[in-house]
Amino acid sequence: MSATTQSYWKRSPFGFLRSESVLAHNIIVGGGTIAAGVLGVAFQSLASHQLRPADYGAVFAVVTLITFIGLPASAFTLMMARETSRGRASGHQASSAALLRGASRTLMLLGFLLGASIATGSLLLSRFLAVPVELLLAASVGIPFSFALPVLLGELQGEERFAAYALISTGQAGLKLFVAIALGIGDCIWPARRYRRHFVGNDHRLRNCTTYGAPEDIDSFQPAMVEARSSLLGRGPT
Repeated sequence: MSATTQSYWKRSPFGFLRSESVLAHNIIVGGGTIAAGVLGVAFQSLASHQLRPADYGAVFAVVTLITFIGLPASAFTLMMARETSRGRASGHQASSAALLRGASRTLMLLGFLLGASIATGSLLLSRFLAVPVELLLAASVGIPFSFALPVLLGELQGEERFAAYALISTGQAGLKLFVAIALGIGDCIWPARRYRRHFVGNDHRLRNCTTYGAPEDIDSFQPAMVEARSSLLGRGPT
């Protein structure tokens, strides 16, 4: 920190925060994190009320599995952010752009191979975890995109585009909640229509739609978040 900055800091304790936009960036990221947390809690609350206990346990067993296998890829966020920040400071962003393309393709490929492995061994894995095979097959579709997403978030952090970063983080949680609500409503509308046609045989589903019958897996909607990231960055898909 230079002598001029130090003297300015002594005169105005909050001037440094304003000059460096640290306060604004923290408010944006903090607000996005809180919003994502609230939406995540709302999703879990909705799922717990809509799904049968066995289905709820199966869904979150698969969600936990996806989160666990995606942890190694999250280490690339800091590396990508540091490389992008260095390129932005020096004015030479060719290396960070190359890293973004290379890391995204590599992680997408690894995610595809892992997703294919899970799909291939879904029968054995479903018996081990006591979950339906359909859940594992649906989750395997989203694995490549969940692997690549940490690199893309690191790119946003390095470019100090924290509004876009917070928007994507919040959008993921919001998308899960939106799909849960949409599928939950659809599960109520369908038996209601059949009930009006046949008048009998569906009232048990009409009663259950207020407590059970929501989505079984949401992680396969990661492609939409990757496309949203591409639009925010102003780049084509990597």
